Amino acid sequence: MRNLILTLLILNLTLLAGCVSAERSGLKPLAEITGPETEQEACEILIERVFEARLFTAISRECLFCELEYNDDRTFQFALRFNKRKCGGDTESTLLDRFLICQRSPVILWYDSSEDRYLPWEYAFSYRNAK
Repeated sequence: MRNLILTLLILNLTLLAGCVSAERSGLKPLAEITGPETEQEACEILIERVFEARLFTAISRECLFCELEYNDDRTFQFALRFNKRKCGGDTESTLLDRFLICQRSPVILWYDSSEDRYLPWEYAFSYRNAK
């Protein structure tokens, strides 16, 4: 099994390098992994994921916004906030959670403040449902 995986990987790399045409070999290259490239795309993906997962069931999508806290050439670190003033409250906003989103990758990590580290996205859902 390991040899088969290595062979397929080498064939895909050969195809991607242009050494053998895909039409002639009959194989398709591995699909490109994509993700957000800009701050705006990352924010939209985060809000969409939070809304679809029903992480904060009492908050509508329009009341969520991202505040960029840090970014470099590989990641965006966002504070996800609830805009109370826009949605009937009296204060500006409330911090809900922090997330790290990797550029050009589907990876989203959740910041666990009690352990002071980023964890896989699924932990946010487990943590919220445990309360």
